[in-house]
Amino acid sequence: MNASNVAPDSELAFTLERYLTHPETRQDPYPTYAELRARAPVYRSRTGLWLVTGYDAVITLLRDPRLSRWQSARTEYQLRPTSDDELRRAIAAQTDSLINLDEPGHTRIRRLVREVFLPASIERLCGMIEETARTLVARVASRAEFDLLKEVAYPLPEIIICELLQVPHKDHALWSHWTEIITNINYAVGESEEGRIAAIERAFLEYYRYVKELVANRRANMGNDLVSALIRAGDTGDKLNEDELVGTIQLLIGAGHETTASFIANSTYCLLQDPTLYATLRKQPDRIPKVLDEFLRMVGTAHTTNPRMAIEDIEIAGVTIRKGERLLLYVSAANRDPAMFDDPERLDIDRPNMDRHVGFGAGAHFCLGRQLAQLEGGIMLREIVTGLPDLQLAEPVVWNSHVSTRSPQSLRVRRACRS
Repeated sequence: MNASNVAPDSELAFTLERYLTHPETRQDPYPTYAELRARAPVYRSRTGLWLVTGYDAVITLLRDPRLSRWQSARTEYQLRPTSDDELRRAIAAQTDSLINLDEPGHTRIRRLVREVFLPASIERLCGMIEETARTLVARVASRAEFDLLKEVAYPLPEIIICELLQVPHKDHALWSHWTEIITNINYAVGESEEGRIAAIERAFLEYYRYVKELVANRRANMGNDLVSALIRAGDTGDKLNEDELVGTIQLLIGAGHETTASFIANSTYCLLQDPTLYATLRKQPDRIPKVLDEFLRMVGTAHTTNPRMAIEDIEIAGVTIRKGERLLLYVSAANRDPAMFDDPERLDIDRPNMDRHVGFGAGAHFCLGRQLAQLEGGIMLREIVTGLPDLQLAEPVVWNSHVSTRSPQSLRVRRACRS
């Protein structure tokens, strides 16, 4: 019998269900991923949600047009009936943003905004990123102990995205608050169900109003910033309407800030686990851009893709996913699949196929901002290994317990004692 058809025993099934709701279980999910992947790489949980952990199945389904991100997003963002037109538009701006759209809408919007992310456009940011990273590292270089996440990894993409948008740096706190509530829409906690929904609706509205005002102000005072570039992209030929523009900017804020900060922190965590590797990259910093692929494979920011919904029956790995059923594609489990990567639990900077990881997704939704994330991550890691050559963890890392992402709550480090 195909392993895909072998259901996990009750003990493993209980662990899986607990994983989806319990922070403690998510501190180290990889053994559970490995067991599930070996027994049932495409597994229907007791809640009806499919969990996909095998590399071949994940990459095949990421490229399958019979899976709809948009249909799933509509389900996720359904809160309660409302006659408030502004609230409906605020929710639709995110539901219909690039990350959630299917074809042909996805390709249409991606084509309109891709010029902002062409290699030549990204390379022009190199000097600003280098200067910012160098400044951040210099601020902590003389300190005996500090939180690298808070003082180095997090500020870099925060400063860069604020500069790109030409908005005050203090605004990132607002974005983080709204994004946290909306991203965890199915897990938000309030005093009551009414309070939970009200908080989510308020986040949608406040974020929508903020970006609409930003767009309006920039239309009146166009410049060389990212918002102006997106307005120009939407004003030539096929146009972005106002809400598509708002949704695109909201997406870029989230992808260009939180996920990049986690990427830097997770990569640094990998380095701190291996002093020999740290020393190697300090002597050979030119290797860092390629090694980033191995860090993404080993401890990428995303546990899963956003949920998808089958719009037709799909046969895969010996099972049938029925029309209307939803899936989570566990890219972090796929990235440690021994069927694709030899000795996958070992960090290997000479791994010949490290670039086959799915940390940036695959198919139509392959990450548009990957080059900017890699540029920021590579520059910051180079500054860390060369400017802070003797770091070590000051305390064990506690990981955030989000279902879909992985990042440390803090990354406290200290300078090693020198004789």
